[in-house]
Amino acid sequence: RVLLMPVMTCPVYCRFCFRRDGVGPEGGALTEAELDAALDYIRGHDEIREVILSGGDPLMLSPRRLGVLTAALDSISRVEVIRVHTRVPVADPGRITGELIAALRTATPVYVVLHCNHPRELAPAAREAVRALVDSGIPMLSQTVLLKGVNDDADTMEALMRALVRNRIKPYYLH
Repeated sequence: RVLLMPVMTCPVYCRFCFRRDGVGPEGGALTEAELDAALDYIRGHDEIREVILSGGDPLMLSPRRLGVLTAALDSISRVEVIRVHTRVPVADPGRITGELIAALRTATPVYVVLHCNHPRELAPAAREAVRALVDSGIPMLSQTVLLKGVNDDADTMEALMRALVRNRIKPYYLH
């Protein structure tokens, strides 16, 4: 596995983020030369089978730029899985458009990993964004951060996990 952070901008600024010092509105995106170097690295390492796109939030990229990135990864035959870690569907669900979804469609399996910490984050607009992704054939997994006073009781965690499953998101990581 390799972690590729194409952008350091997020739709939210999470107090628990371990990259909080490097993420922000002026975090920007990799330059074309930096992205080319990252892709060359992946091409040059035969052991890499999975690419995790994170950052920041890779769904903050324009659909055009995201499509260029996923197409480049798709062209590397050894890459078997592309994972996209994101909070966009719950934090800025309007960004989940047909154009963005099309940018995620590749022959290489793409999994969208939704970062969701509380069942209330799955508001109607977020559920609609998730539905659009899943209905397009993109499987979704989740990651959750255990947060004191937010989701650290059994009832809240159960409600979150059940809400994720109801929305066709497989619970995956609990940090």
